[in-house]
Amino acid sequence: MAGVHPKQEKRLRNAADAAHALGAAVRFLPGDEMRERGLPAAFRFGVFEERGGTLHPGHYVMRLRRAALAAGVRLFENSALEKLEDGPKVVARTKRGSVQAGQAVLATNAYTKSTGRTPRAVAPLRVSLFETEALTPAQLDAIGWQGREGVYTAHEALERWPSGRRQRS
Repeated sequence: MAGVHPKQEKRLRNAADAAHALGAAVRFLPGDEMRERGLPAAFRFGVFEERGGTLHPGHYVMRLRRAALAAGVRLFENSALEKLEDGPKVVARTKRGSVQAGQAVLATNAYTKSTGRTPRAVAPLRVSLFETEALTPAQLDAIGWQGREGVYTAHEALERWPSGRRQRS
């Protein structure tokens, strides 16, 4: 996580210290260490997570789909939800039928119609994700970002550095 404004430094240092104290492989990186990693000067300081990575969400969901089908799960794709009813079992109704479950998770993309849920039962999670076209080896060398880490700014936007080819999840 990169800090782009001096006001973010204290929060990032505290977060790195707390995570490290809890056993996470995390450390605060001052500006000189950010430059050593080849990161742009706009990233003034940061928190380096030594474990983890980035993943391609499209590849991930398609592999989940494949695994579910292989396990015998029946998927009903392109089934618009018309109504979600609470009760001992949650009932999801569509034009062509319904399904019951102990719990329901609504995960949607950019636009979600009203679900009839109370505001306390809905937790919006907004993610901005950008990926550039693959860079040539010469472009990568010119930039000097050798680690090719996924970098997101302290205001929680992800800038994913390209690897020069499509990543497989």
